[in-house]
Amino acid sequence: MALTSGTKLGPYEIPALLGAGTGEVYRASDTRLDRKVAVKVLPESVPDDAYRLQRSVLCELNYPNLLSIFDVCTQPQGGIHYFVSEFLEGQTLRGRFSSSALP
Repeated sequence: MALTSGTKLGPYEIPALLGAGTGEVYRASDTRLDRKVAVKVLPESVPDDAYRLQRSVLCELNYPNLLSIFDVCTQPQGGIHYFVSEFLEGQTLRGRFSSSALP
């Protein structure tokens, strides 16, 4: 499900699509904390079971060099499942690996 610029998912305002793969990733603004975040909208095939949804995004992990997950949500209108993470700028892993191997 493609979201358009200006869409709001809870307190997260979506200005732009960043990419797609196993879901769609958007740059977003957390209007409560005034910070940039990334929002990944999961495919419709993700079950409605909240426990399985949380397990699928591994929100319990918090280690150096791993993306921090801030929130796991379901938008009641339309049943959109998404999670919110820190927003990291830079090269994608696909782009990094296409130029050379990591040291």
